Amino acid sequence: MAKRGALTDFAATKPGVIAAPRPPEPAIESKKLDTRRGQTLRLSVAVWRQLKLIAMDEDTSVHQILVEAVDDAFRKRGKPTIAMDGQPERRRP
Repeated sequence: MAKRGALTDFAATKPGVIAAPRPPEPAIESKKLDTRRGQTLRLSVAVWRQLKLIAMDEDTSVHQILVEAVDDAFRKRGKPTIAMDGQPERRRP
């Protein structure tokens, strides 16, 4: 499949105007592959609001609280708690 051009490649130019060259695209090897996987979670407005309030009270993010909940689910089932690996520590006031 051929690579699609940038929008600037299709833009009309005025006679005598020289377009600025585009910067080169980064090499493939310089891109870090993300090995994480995503999961969509749908929550009621009341649950989402409560999570946001907790996050604000603890000066952290809802994402961090949900990652902590995944670790708690692992712990409850006797599995190693690995979800927090690579996650920044929660900030405490």
